[in-house]
Formats: sequence, structure tokens, C-alpha cells
Amino acid sequence: MKNLKIYLAHPINGLTPDEVFDYYTKAEESFLAMGYTVFHPMTGKEHLRCEERFRAVGYDHPVTSNHAIHQRDLWMVKQADVVYCNLMNVSKVSIGCVSELTAGYIWRKHNVVAMESGSVHEHAFVLEALSVRWYSEVEAEQYLHDFNK
Repeated sequence: MKNLKIYLAHPINGLTPDEVFDYYTKAEESFLAMGYTVFHPMTGKEHLRCEERFRAVGYDHPVTSNHAIHQRDLWMVKQADVVYCNLMNVSKVSIGCVSELTAGYIWRKHNVVAMESGSVHEHAFVLEALSVRWYSEVEAEQYLHDFNK
């Protein structure tokens, strides 16, 4: 295995803590099993489990201030070799995911995106920032598994 570093991106705003933490826990376990070193935006944010729904701004905890979220997430993207952005079945645009893909593009990361046809993220900025697009999570994750061999 190559032991590549991967940053996992997925929409957060408007979702419940259970939805978000469950997604990242399962994804992290899966990518660790593939041999990746895993970065994701929910690391060290257990204090957010008491939120009703996640919002885009307005937290007063040092780890979740606007500045801290922005700086730490982009730092993790910069450390990663691969950015995997799962945009499957989302109903509204994720500014965070688009920003992370853009940073990955600028820093020449391998941006892998799972996104169905007709997605709300079907936009020139997303399409031009990605390296590889898959139309299902299964295909994207199989590709990422094979990519780290």
C-alpha cells in the first residue's frame, strides 16, 4: 500500500449531528482499512453532538469559530494527497465542499468526486476542479481502494 493521506469532504450544513458523525465515522473506518491516513472536518468536534442541526456560521467554541473551521479544514486539505468529496444525493450546495475542492485544485491534489448527474453541484467551478468524477459512492470508493494499492 502507498499509505496516501486522504481528506474526506461531505456536506454538513443543515444535517443533524447523528447524520454527520455517522457518515464520517463509517467513512473514516473504511478508508483506514484501505490504508489511508484520514483527515476530515469533524475530528475533535465531539462538543457539537448537542447541536440540533449544523449551521454554516456562528459557533463560539475555539475549535469551531469561523476562522478555526476555515483554517483547519484547509490545512488538512493541504496535507492530503487525495481529496474525496462525496456529493451524492444532496439537496443544497455545500460552500465548504466547493471551497475544499478549489483548494485541492490549487494545491494540485487528486480531487475525486462522487456526484450523480443533475446534482445541485453541477457547476463549472466544481467540474473543472475535480480530477475524477464517479456517479456513485461504490465506484468512487472502489477506485480509491485501488488507487492506494
